[in-house]
Amino acid sequence: MIKTIKKNTLLRIGLTCLIIMATFLVLTYLNNDKHLLESGSVKTMDDWTYMGQHIEVGEHLHITGGQAYTLTSKVPEDYKNHYNLLLRSSLSHVHVAVDDYQVYDSELNYPQSPMASIWHIVELPENSVGKTIRVTYQSPYEAMNGVVNPVTYGSSGNLKQSIVTSYGQSLAMAMFILFIGIVLIFTSFVNPTSNAWHVGLFAVFISFWLISESRMLQFVTGNQVILASSAFISLALIPMPFLSYIKGILTKNTHKTLDICGLLALVNLFLIIGLQIFHVADFFETVVITHGLMIGFIATVMVLLYREIKYQKNEKAKQFFISLSILFGFIALEMARFYILQAAEVTSLVTLGLLIFILNLGYVTGKDMLTLYKKSYKAEFYERLAYLDQLTQGPNRTAYERDLEDVFFNPHVNKQLRLVILDVNQLKTINDQYGHIKGDEAIRTSFELIQKNYQHLGSTYRIGGDEFAVIITKGCERHYDSATQRLLSDINAYNDKTDYPFSISLGSVAYKDDVSVNQFMHRADTKMYVYKRKAHEFSS
Repeated sequence: MIKTIKKNTLLRIGLTCLIIMATFLVLTYLNNDKHLLESGSVKTMDDWTYMGQHIEVGEHLHITGGQAYTLTSKVPEDYKNHYNLLLRSSLSHVHVAVDDYQVYDSELNYPQSPMASIWHIVELPENSVGKTIRVTYQSPYEAMNGVVNPVTYGSSGNLKQSIVTSYGQSLAMAMFILFIGIVLIFTSFVNPTSNAWHVGLFAVFISFWLISESRMLQFVTGNQVILASSAFISLALIPMPFLSYIKGILTKNTHKTLDICGLLALVNLFLIIGLQIFHVADFFETVVITHGLMIGFIATVMVLLYREIKYQKNEKAKQFFISLSILFGFIALEMARFYILQAAEVTSLVTLGLLIFILNLGYVTGKDMLTLYKKSYKAEFYERLAYLDQLTQGPNRTAYERDLEDVFFNPHVNKQLRLVILDVNQLKTINDQYGHIKGDEAIRTSFELIQKNYQHLGSTYRIGGDEFAVIITKGCERHYDSATQRLLSDINAYNDKTDYPFSISLGSVAYKDDVSVNQFMHRADTKMYVYKRKAHEFSS
């Protein structure tokens, strides 16, 4: 691997990991729930006891899963009648009582619903100051049972504001990632061959997961099922577009392995939903399956990327390998917090890492799309050039033959089809006596006059040195005659102003069940030469 990736790249990865570890330690401290915003209007109740023993906010008691435990305190002296309590349950039921009088029961609010970590705003009876308050928690999960979350108090508006102040940044970052994803998805419709669809979908699923983990989703929807399931379902969806994106980077011999991974991700999604619906295992209990699969997918992708870098010298795979290594460092830290520190929220560090990763994917995708657009524009430019006459800047003979064949064999159009062939008279004389500049001027003027008078009926082409054609598909014979009279009038007017003889011969034929395009063209040519011969005889 050291041969494949330069030493300075490995040094950058190492420095990045050190920064991540340092930031991780800082954020673990700063994100502790006891640091929930405290101000003059929102305060934290710190004096709690459990079974007669003082406990600290943020402590994790060793309580068996399913066993209820009660924390006891006194309602503070500065607690006012219009105040409320704010507490958060970590996948737990909550019961609040003041002097043995029950004032709140979350079980009654959400009967037979999947467990979710949610905020509870509890109104206490009047004149509760100094009375004993008992908060009883009960979680079926041992990992969540025993968590001592902070309890704050203040007016309802101030309590909600404190939540927004503390966790709004995470929600804002998640919404920004969602915006990036939606933009990329819409961009993919402009260029379906790009990877924008997969990157966009990946960003959307990531944003759904982050929104679910931001502790703010409850203020968007109060639906317990959505609150309990959105994070787990989003997490299970994330690998699918990610694996599809990887397929666009790697060679085809790796696609079968990635398809198997994608199928496993899909099976896992249906499995965790099915187990929840049939009450076999809750989402929280099956998250270990999702995590295990994600670790397996990560390992598989890293191996495939490494092999691609080593044997195929794939530069895109190399760049993606580095970005992915850094992101997986974030994910590893998050999983460590979840399983070792039993943290219930996603840190800002992981959100930032995902944002950087998605921005990088979006940049690479946008760059690829711009390259494809430039190639497409270049191909389109050369295609236009192939059908363009350089002197008149109008369609050339190639375009004429293509367009005439299209309309000739189109029964919906050829009934109105008329072909006009035109020729500049005495062009050789103009070139010989007045110079090729004047000859070119005569050709350009001829094209302009023809196009001016026939453009509302059809298209004008330069099909030879001094020869032009008009394919007419609109109007009737009366419209054609009127346009021709205007053309001849313009020719005479221009001839009066110029110092060289300027005139144009023309002939036209309407479609009459001609056997072939060549026969149709020949009839028009013949008419034009008859006109030219008569004009020559008249001038002599």
